[in-house]
Amino acid sequence: MKKVLIYHILFVIIALCLCSGKSPAQSKEYTKTLKQGDKSSFTNPIVVGSYADPTVIRMGKEFYMYVTSGIVRGYKSTDLINWDRIGNSSSQVFTERPDFTDDKVNDTGMWAPDINYFDGKYVMYYSISKWGGGATCGIGIGVSDKPQGPFVPPVGNSNGKLFVSSEIGVHNSIDPCFFEENGKRYLFWGSFYGIYMTELTEDGMAVKDLTKKTLIAGRSFEAAYVHKRGNYYYLFTSTGACCEGMNSSYKVMVGRSQSLEGPYLSKTGVDMKTVNAWNPTNFQPIVIKGNDTFGGPGHNSRIITDDKGVDWFLYHAFIDNGSNHRNLMLDRVDWDNDGWPIVGNGTPSHSVNSIPVFF
Repeated sequence: MKKVLIYHILFVIIALCLCSGKSPAQSKEYTKTLKQGDKSSFTNPIVVGSYADPTVIRMGKEFYMYVTSGIVRGYKSTDLINWDRIGNSSSQVFTERPDFTDDKVNDTGMWAPDINYFDGKYVMYYSISKWGGGATCGIGIGVSDKPQGPFVPPVGNSNGKLFVSSEIGVHNSIDPCFFEENGKRYLFWGSFYGIYMTELTEDGMAVKDLTKKTLIAGRSFEAAYVHKRGNYYYLFTSTGACCEGMNSSYKVMVGRSQSLEGPYLSKTGVDMKTVNAWNPTNFQPIVIKGNDTFGGPGHNSRIITDDKGVDWFLYHAFIDNGSNHRNLMLDRVDWDNDGWPIVGNGTPSHSVNSIPVFF
């Protein structure tokens, strides 16, 4: 009787696998990819509301994301699709809004965080600026032992300031991006007055020399993000009008270089340092731009590679729902035969028929 029962159980398992067209091993793997109520697809936006300028980091089996919202808000996920709050009830990861500019606190916002993890600490670079930026805005740094914060200035830095625009000689110094290579740490930053790069101190907590900086891209761009793939460094930037709802012309462009300090060239060989037109439309490739459904997509996060080797990135975009919020979006990043990034048909995807896979 016991043998009959065992045979019956084995028969049921085999029958179920045959019906699905998968072996038992494949079936087990497939169940790991099912998310959002047992679906293997998702629709954009993945979160409706104010989730501008997302930055994300993977730590083991979890992801931590931080967004612009006057003061930085934080979230966590295991699949890049479903996000839960971290920090206090409002998801804030700074207990107090840093202030190191000459502007009044109520006139400025905390924008464009960039999260990193090194030397056993979560390190967040961020911008303090008022609308329109200027000589008084700047970039700060906060550190924490935990992803939910609280993020506080590093030891020896009373207010978290790295620099303000007037100190480093770059107008509208916002939108930081950290990059580390060969034991050295660098910061990229800038918004429509040039994208620049400078070396940080060994611990990454300060600028090594405020008088030394390298121009990377012209006055057309902001929201720099550097991605290393193969022999190339890819400089993702955003351009155009960011914040006019569905009428926004914001879009993501990319250049690449075989050297971290450039020159970063377009697909047709144009040096990004020479591009200074407001909202350039002839620079190629345009990675992603708006359509009738989504307006002003841009300010992408770093690229996250899933456990099947597929690349993904988060970004924000408007939707036609009467609000002025930049909603959270997720799209797959593919690469053409010449090694240039492709996102769908060049516009945000409404429905994505695959999901990030993490084991």
